[in-house]
Amino acid sequence: GVLTQAEVLQYVLIRQAREAIDSDKERHNLICDFCLAYMSSLEANAASATPALECLATALLWRLGQAEEAVNMLSARRERQKVLASKNNAMKDASPPGALMVIGN
Repeated sequence: GVLTQAEVLQYVLIRQAREAIDSDKERHNLICDFCLAYMSSLEANAASATPALECLATALLWRLGQAEEAVNMLSARRERQKVLASKNNAMKDASPPGALMVIGN
């Protein structure tokens, strides 16, 4: 079967991250790297990471002392949201009044 992002978070990543807190830094790095790779894979397939996944990745980076990378990730997310909002507004402006608009990636 296929797991949703929520299921991957709930059954795999959060559990592993919780255990890694009391474990060695290498395991913590591995979980963080997996989160970041998973988020990149989602983006490569025109899907967005859930806010919960982004929060976990941010928390893991922060805990590992990689605050700059966390800030960069959040800044990039904000820029993507601005671009998407701009595209959506352009689509709304170009649509005739009363037209039904379907927004997708």
